[in-house]
Amino acid sequence: MGQRVEGKALVFAVDVAKVEQYGVLMDSEREVMVTVKWAHSAETAALLERLRDLPCGSLTAVMESIGVYGDTLYRLYQKQHQQQQNRLEAALARHWPELTGYLALDSVTLEDLLVSFGSPAALSAQAEEGRERMRRVSLGQLAAEKIEAVLESAVSAAA
Repeated sequence: MGQRVEGKALVFAVDVAKVEQYGVLMDSEREVMVTVKWAHSAETAALLERLRDLPCGSLTAVMESIGVYGDTLYRLYQKQHQQQQNRLEAALARHWPELTGYLALDSVTLEDLLVSFGSPAALSAQAEEGRERMRRVSLGQLAAEKIEAVLESAVSAAA
């Protein structure tokens, strides 16, 4: 699976239950890469370790919003997630400060831009591809004006 996920923005979607958990790992195009089943809490730590070791560009965990069985999973993931977000915010503040004025730090679109292009210079050099990716990843929810503003900010930051 290593080569299939290398550098990609992935989502791990969890159907939380009392003991028997199910999850799917998918890419940003919503292609399911693998479905997993595990026993909570006996196997949760091992699963999280395997997810952490994936050579992906980023990994976002999501789960159903009802019930309380997922609270433990949230606590295990929360600290790591916060540390990653802090590092991302610091790097963007230094190299592309305008970006978070248009896209939230936890935005799938922001994450995809960083994984796909890596820098404002690369995005500005491939503006049409970037424009199309923002449309596709946001599922058409990102306004055309905002997409253009992100591309303009990439040009400014790259200069």
